[in-house]
Amino acid sequence: MTNAASAVLSNATKAISNATAPMVNTVTGGFNNMSAAVMNASAPMVNTAVTAIGNAANVVGSATAPMVNTVTGGFNNMTVSLMNSTSPMVSSAALGNVTNVVSNAASMINSTSSALSNASNAIGNASAPATIQLHQPSPT
Repeated sequence: MTNAASAVLSNATKAISNATAPMVNTVTGGFNNMSAAVMNASAPMVNTAVTAIGNAANVVGSATAPMVNTVTGGFNNMTVSLMNSTSPMVSSAALGNVTNVVSNAASMINSTSSALSNASNAIGNASAPATIQLHQPSPT
């Protein structure tokens, strides 16, 4: 390739680059603006959803706690009543087995309550990063 041809090719490349740079910048800027617009438009909806999830978790926890306490209390009362009414009739070993069964059932109920609480916390923890992410500036 001659020097003249090389210079023509170099000048043509520069001309193409100079001509396309504003278009590329316009498209990039448009994408950045669209991204910011989407984030700004969706932030209130995401915040509302996160709040609703948190409120739902609290409602579930608040609604189930009295039931769990009532059932646990009921099992405890049944255990005491069972021990009082059956002690004359059954051996202490058999009564111990019955008591263990009832106690295990009460433990399972307490585990259920703990699982509900953990689920509520997990919902809150899982939704927090989404809320934080919405408030981060968009990458350029």
